[in-house]
Amino acid sequence: MPTSQNLFLKKPYKLFNPQLDELYQQINNCHKCNISNDLVNITDLDKGYGKLPIHEGRLPVLIVGINPSIHRTKICMEKGAFYGKTTGDLLTQLLKKAGFNKDDFWITNLVKCSTPNNRNLSEEEIKNCCKYLFRELEIIDPKLIICLGTEVKNFFGGRFYTFTDWILRKVFSLPHPAQLKYNPSFKSEYINQLKRIKEYING
Repeated sequence: MPTSQNLFLKKPYKLFNPQLDELYQQINNCHKCNISNDLVNITDLDKGYGKLPIHEGRLPVLIVGINPSIHRTKICMEKGAFYGKTTGDLLTQLLKKAGFNKDDFWITNLVKCSTPNNRNLSEEEIKNCCKYLFRELEIIDPKLIICLGTEVKNFFGGRFYTFTDWILRKVFSLPHPAQLKYNPSFKSEYINQLKRIKEYING
């Protein structure tokens, strides 16, 4: 039995949603980029995580990261962790303090593969993979998109700590939680921003 309290631990992949199942099969079979061709375990590509169906009367929130860490893919994926332990545990703590739980989100990445040595993504890799994220958006139809990190923020044309519009949806961008490891004094502000998100969702 897993003992971690990380909110982002996945159960074995079984979504019972035909549209998402079909989409993630397409992702598993994608070899448009060299990074997918270099992966040893192609079936360990990231699939979105969340609770479906969404509770009646509640619109889902989509959290979008940039792409999985190579360390997470090789080490943590076997345990089903969406984020690496340190970052995942930190984000879990922040979300709990802001009053969230794991069923409030659908969690995914802009790009589904890790990059060698965790290098930055190329424009071509983002262009090749973003269509899968667009399809997730169509299926899940979130009320709000939360962007984690600069690259995701820029992709959606957002601004940190600001609600912005993106194709009939609201976007709110936050720094990647990993940055808080190097600036722990900013945790309280991060929690305050998450509380703003909760107020918007409940409003």
